[in-house]
This record gives sequence, C-alpha cells and structure tokens, in this order.
Amino acid sequence: MKLKQLISWVLLCGLMLSSLTVSALANGSSVGGGSLAPTADDFYVERGASIRTEAPYGIRFTVNVSSTYKNMLENAGYTVTYGALIAPTEKVEAATAFTKEALGNGGYVDSSDKPFLWSAEDVDGKWQYRVALVGIPENWSSYALDFSGIGYLTLSKQGEADKTYYTAYSKADHSRSVADVACRAYEKGIDKTAVTSVLNAGKAYFTATKAKTVKSSPSTTQDIYENLTALSHKAYLTALVKDGYTLYTDNTLGNNVYSTFTKGTEIRTVLWMPNEDELRVMSETTATTSLPALKAGSYEKLYDSTELLQLGLNAQQGVYSGMGYVFRLHDGSFIVIDGGYSNHVGHNCDSGNTDSGNAEQLFEVLAHLAPDPQRITIAAWIFTHGHYDHLGAFVRFSELYADQVTVEQFIYNRPTNEVCSNLGGDGEEERWNATETAIATQYTGAKTVTAHPGQVIYARNAKITVLYTHDLHALCQDVSDYDSKLYNAEAETENKELDTSTVYRYSQYNNTSLVFTVEADGIKTLFPADSSRDTGAILLALYDASVLKSDIMQVAHHGVQQTADNIYSTVAPTYVLWPLSTGERSKPLPGTDDFDFIQCVKASWKGGINSYFFENGTLKSTVYLANDDINMLTLKNGTVTHTFYEDKAAFLASNENTTAYGDIYLSAPQSWFE
Repeated sequence: MKLKQLISWVLLCGLMLSSLTVSALANGSSVGGGSLAPTADDFYVERGASIRTEAPYGIRFTVNVSSTYKNMLENAGYTVTYGALIAPTEKVEAATAFTKEALGNGGYVDSSDKPFLWSAEDVDGKWQYRVALVGIPENWSSYALDFSGIGYLTLSKQGEADKTYYTAYSKADHSRSVADVACRAYEKGIDKTAVTSVLNAGKAYFTATKAKTVKSSPSTTQDIYENLTALSHKAYLTALVKDGYTLYTDNTLGNNVYSTFTKGTEIRTVLWMPNEDELRVMSETTATTSLPALKAGSYEKLYDSTELLQLGLNAQQGVYSGMGYVFRLHDGSFIVIDGGYSNHVGHNCDSGNTDSGNAEQLFEVLAHLAPDPQRITIAAWIFTHGHYDHLGAFVRFSELYADQVTVEQFIYNRPTNEVCSNLGGDGEEERWNATETAIATQYTGAKTVTAHPGQVIYARNAKITVLYTHDLHALCQDVSDYDSKLYNAEAETENKELDTSTVYRYSQYNNTSLVFTVEADGIKTLFPADSSRDTGAILLALYDASVLKSDIMQVAHHGVQQTADNIYSTVAPTYVLWPLSTGERSKPLPGTDDFDFIQCVKASWKGGINSYFFENGTLKSTVYLANDDINMLTLKNGTVTHTFYEDKAAFLASNENTTAYGDIYLSAPQSWFE
C-alpha cells in the first residue's frame, strides 16, 4: 500500500464525537494573568504507544492534560478543543515541524476529521484521551512503518483569535511502529491475535542468508547479513521476540540502531547499519560477559565537579607513547582508562620486570584524589586494546594494589588469539591472558563487560557510549573484500605484511582499539585510543557530527599514525589531550637545542596530519601534551578549567582533594558496641 493510502486510515476511539470540545465554565480574559501556553507537565503525549488488541486493530497514542491546567482554561472562559495528529514519521522528519501547517494537506490524519472515543478520566491529577490509528493493512511493510503521534488543543473565545498549542515531540519518545508495539506487548504476556499475527509476519519475512559467520572475540560469534533493508532489520528483531528473546536495551546513534536481547543465559547484540545495508548479530552468554546496568545506581554526592586527568608518561625513561586517563566522579569513585606501561625499556619486557612503571603513579593519583585513600573504588576500568603501553600497567598494578581497591566493572573487547598472532608482535596474546587471570583471581566481585558498538554504560554521574569495537572491522572473509563497503581505507601495516590467509581483515593491531565517549557534567570527551586510518574511515561512514562532535578529544595513536583525513575537524574539539611524551618520537628539530613539540609533530608524521590542531587558532592554547606532567581538566556545569602540574610530585603536593564538600559519614561497625 502506498504512503498516501496509509495516511488515510481512520482514527478510532468509540464514543461518536466529531471532536472533543469543552465549553467554558466561567468568564475571564487570562489564565492566572500569565501565558496560555501549557508547560510540558500540563500537556504531553505519553512515551511510546500501545496496541489496540480488539477489532479494529491499531496503534494507539495517549495524551495527558493536567487537571489544573484544564480547569484554569475553562474557568478563564475559553472553549477548548482537544485533538491529536498521527503521521508517518518520515513525513514528520521531512517537515519543519510537527504541525498541521508544516505537514500540509495529506501529511497527517487529524482526530477532528473522524469520530473518536473520548476516554477521559481525572486520575492522579491528569485527564487522558487516546487516539488509535486502525485499518492498517496486514502485511509486513505496513506493520514496520513508523508513525508519530502528537496532541493539540485549540482555545476559542469571542473577540480573540483562536490559539493552538501542540505537545512536545521527540522521535525517540513518540514514534513507534505496529511491530515495535507488538513486540513489547508480547514480552508482557499479551498473546492475542492482533499481536501474534504481527510477530508471525515478521518471522516469515526475514529469510536472509548469512553472508558469513566469524569469531569476533574468544567468546563472541558474529553472524553478518548483507544487502538488507530497514524492513529486514525490524523483521529480525520481531522474530527474536517470537522466539522467546526479550529486549534488554536499545540505542540509536545517527542512523544506526543497536539492540541487546536476552533469553535465559543467551545474549544477542544486534547492530543495524543502514548506511552499509548490513545487519550484524553477536551471540554470547552470561558466563562470558555481564550486561551493563541500564542506569546509574544511587550514590552520595561528595564533589560538585568531575575531574579528568591525563597522566604523565615518565618520559625520562625514553618511552614516547603510553596512555592513562582518570575521571574522578561525583562520589569520589573513578573511571580508569588503560593506565600505561609496566616498564620503560622496550616493547616486550612485561614479564619478570620489577619496575612498577605507571602502576605506582596510577595508584598514587587515585589515593590522592579519593575521599578516603583507604577505600578506593574504581566504578569502571576500560581497556582500549592489548598493546604494552596501554594495558601493560594493569597486571603490575594488581600485584601491588589489588587488595587496596575495589573495581566494580571491567570494560573491553579482546580480539581472538588469531588476530593477536597475525597482527600483533608485542606479546598481546600473553598480555591479555595475564590480564584476564588477574581479573579472575584478584577482583572476584567485579563484572566484566564485553564492549560492543552502541552500548551505553553508566558509572555514577558519567555516561560511557561505545562507538566502535573491532567487531566492526575484522570481518571480511578474504582479502578480496579489502576495498568493499566500510573497508576502503588505505592499508597500513606496522610490524608485518597482512596475512591474507586469515578471515580477519585488519590493517594493523591498533584498529582493535575501543572508541568511546564519556559524558559528565555537560562535557563530552572522545577517546579513539590507538585507532588508525581504517577505524577513522569507519567512524565517518557510520556517524556524522551529531554523534562525533565532542568538547574534549584524545589524539588518536599519540598523533604518530595516519587517521581519516577529516575525523578531527568532524569532532571539532575545544580541548585536546595528547598522550605523547618527550621521548624518541618528539626530539628537538635537527639543528635546534630547544624542544618544539608543535613543529616536530607537524613535520615528522605523514605530511603534517596533526596540523588541524595547530592551524585552528582556538586550539593553540588548549592542546595538552602528556609529557611527564599531569594535566587536570575540571568539568563543571558545561565548562572546562585546566590545571597543569609539572610532574607527579607537584600534583601529589597539591590540595585537589579539598574540593569535597559536606561531611563524609562513615558507619561504625556494630562489633564496637557488642
């Protein structure tokens, strides 16, 4: 059925009224002497939609009017006409606004045009009416079509022009398809014909053949379907529900839809990427990964800001790279990102080295910032990838300090050993093995979350959103797929030529890095870790500036490897964190005695790939090099304040922990009184 036919379906609710008009009870010229416009609490459409399970079947939106507002209008002498509009969501998105005027004739169905039931009660201080779109053709394309609902009211009074007000609208809250609603109804135990017929239609529609199946991590199998449509994506989700899976959570980033379903111990993560006409389904179990919490837990607020620290890299030891970041959250707990290396004398010396390296520095920073240094809590520890200068510090940290800290969750996505052996060369497989052994034996109460694109993970007042994992990259069957779809970026290899026998198509191990954002106190920070050109190309293929734009950005791969040409300008950060020391990669320019970091990185790497940061005048004073310093950014009410410490000793001598406010109450053990 064509769209112009679909939008002609009737609106039904059962008492036969051409519209609902409420006459005034008393005269008056204004409402409390103020504006007539309702607030969001006075007049709104409930989130989501419901399904009408009795004939005629349909999708139904519910509008609420506060009794206080309704009574004020009537007492002020206005005649009030209430109604609703329903329109295909694609028409709403194409219009400048969700109004009759913006949509134009044929763009919407209006409740005042058809008889409808006024189902109104004064319950809990609100008055409700519901409007249902019925007569929907019984085929999958109609079931999967998204519709949006909005309420309106028109005020009429002699001597005044009519005034019309609409409820607030958001696609996330007020757009649904019959398939969406049927799935949720089925999960709630509604097993009526109107529901099951929709689910059966979806299951029958999805007949796609898997293009390939691969192992994207030791515990994750990924099925890939290609050349699909949005109808196929929704049909697949509907088929999952019909097979007994329950939606755990979903998230939309740009045009991409990410969903997680559970069934007993089974977990399925579904990635729908319409730009690539590709559906990916990752299967794992609760024995190998934890599900992230759906919202932040309760906590005691001790600080009114979030601190973000870029840790120094002990550059005097001659290692130029490494990465360690720490967020201190409102309750004094932390997010730790990587942590750095365990030694300073080469790439392959993790084991047997008693030098505590960055592990000692990390612990001292945490203890200094914690409200109680004897009770350090890490709400989330994120490992970006397995290279020594990122993951190396963790095992040594655990040997020294595991009994002095509590880690609530680890977040990472370990690639398979095949990827480590084919594209590594720095002992990644052994390092991951040692890391997971330490987690299992020394942090027995911690959850382990296998990160996937689209996941949202909460840690106190911070929101972590995963944009990319190697799930999106390493999945071409053979090298002939090298230039297809997302993978059309220039090849780069570091330690060896690409092994064309592997089913995994990376150009280098660094592209196993997690890419994610952390949002706290109105500030968004993007961490691309060591991701390189191919990953940058994928990010730009999947997301536009509405997703990537961030206030703060960590420079990818220490600024010493090519990235997608316009990734930095798309992110357009105001503050730049550069995990690079004054080691071998940033020596003074030939013939000079003075260290000139800016000129060095511009001149030394890939024809000036970092020039964006220095040609943009607003960034010249807000690029912070890790060096062996500590840079601290204070995030508060959407603003950023920078504090520089020339070394760890200077930071530890500071009084940063005195920014706590209020008292910290510790309960005395009951044994004291026995």
